[in-house]
Amino acid sequence: MIETLTMAEINQAETIAGKSIQQLSDTKAPNARLMTAVAFVIAKRADNTLNFEKFEGEATLETVMKIIGEGDEETKK
Repeated sequence: MIETLTMAEINQAETIAGKSIQQLSDTKAPNARLMTAVAFVIAKRADNTLNFEKFEGEATLETVMKIIGEGDEETKK
């Protein structure tokens, strides 16, 4: 799903996280907020009323990974 982000959505996720989206590949850096920001931007497509702070406080790692990874599963079908 990450590959379908518009540049505006990438900018929004990077602004929220304060990190470049390229840092997702850095396994030694803490990326929880960046991963959550990317998942939030994707989820916001379906529900424009989402609030990041609430989303961040309620989203589990499983939820975030499912949202971010959905595109990968669709490609495999």
